[in-house]
Amino acid sequence: MITATSHQTKPKVLIVNDNATELGSLLAGLESEGFQVSGTTDAQTALEILAETTFQAVLIDLMIPDINGLRLARLIREDYPAIKTMLISDYFLSPVQLAKADTGVVGFIPRPFHFKEIASFVKEKVNALSAQTAQAPKSETSESRTPSQVPFDVLSVRYSY
Repeated sequence: MITATSHQTKPKVLIVNDNATELGSLLAGLESEGFQVSGTTDAQTALEILAETTFQAVLIDLMIPDINGLRLARLIREDYPAIKTMLISDYFLSPVQLAKADTGVVGFIPRPFHFKEIASFVKEKVNALSAQTAQAPKSETSESRTPSQVPFDVLSVRYSY
């Protein structure tokens, strides 16, 4: 497990990416954008970390090896329904494809990306969680998410050549 230390009031994000170089870049980039971040290169370790620490969001690479990102997102939805999960991939997934995959993800981040764009996107999702939790009775916040309760969207990336 890789952890970047920071202040407790910062949103906590777990990053799961089997590419250690990209994982390190994401950790450093999101920490510089004001997040408290932890990361791992495999799904099993991610589940162990989630059992020990509370996170507001998890960013999952779609193509992690032991179980793919879709399966990990489903496991997180089942065990930790309050966590906002987002997928990262080189392959574009539309909102329709994400709905059919039934993962409970709230967002999709296509590569290539910029840290500021990811940071803004994740902050938006975490803030939506905070607002939803503040407005909903406790019994509603502990139930599983449904597509009608938590909309997801795709980070729009502007390519420059």
